[in-house]
Amino acid sequence: MSRKQRNPNRPAQSGPDAGEQQEGPTGRPLLMTFVKNPVPGRVKTRLAQTTGNDFAADIYRRLLRHTREVASSAGIPVQVWYSDRIEPDDLWGDVGFPKRLQRGDHLGQRLESAFEDAFAEGYVPVIVIGSDCPGIRAWHIEQAMQQLRNYDLVLGPSQDGGYYLLGLNRPAADLFREMPWSKDGLLEETVRSAERLGLNPAYLEPLNDIDTEEDLDSLNALPGQKEEGR
Repeated sequence: MSRKQRNPNRPAQSGPDAGEQQEGPTGRPLLMTFVKNPVPGRVKTRLAQTTGNDFAADIYRRLLRHTREVASSAGIPVQVWYSDRIEPDDLWGDVGFPKRLQRGDHLGQRLESAFEDAFAEGYVPVIVIGSDCPGIRAWHIEQAMQQLRNYDLVLGPSQDGGYYLLGLNRPAADLFREMPWSKDGLLEETVRSAERLGLNPAYLEPLNDIDTEEDLDSLNALPGQKEEGR
């Protein structure tokens, strides 16, 4: 694997270099959106430390609406994976967005089980996104789909050292095990694990998540929205 392919902050490859890779499997693609129940005091807790629980929950609801718009525009099947309970009367509605409940004691186990279910149901490739990235657009999903024709793994790096998107064209359970979840070394460790597993990664452009009050300027990336003062 070349040094360029190891760089976790490099945008996804395209052009002649990408064409040198062996084309991967394609079938029924799936986009999984991992969301939290928008309960004040349970979401955006780092943001809430300086802005208050209600303000942080309102910010998260805005991010959820944006995530729904992105997912609905991606042009592939979408599943909504809730953290605590399935909300019957949510912004996703009852048609077109099957709802699942995440399983596991931590995020790694929850991602592992969700990917396992998706591949077992015949979906390939499978992409997961979170719900706190105002800069993500449907074309990021489309670009990830294109890259998964040539690469085993695609990552969308977040500027805090994690990732806002991960896609696979084959099962790789170990990719989610013994990882530093919610820490700034997550992307780097994921890339190291991918190399050990023999996965060939591609990268999308880095984007910023909303985790703290300092990140609120990133809300300007939301279409038609500006960050409102407290």
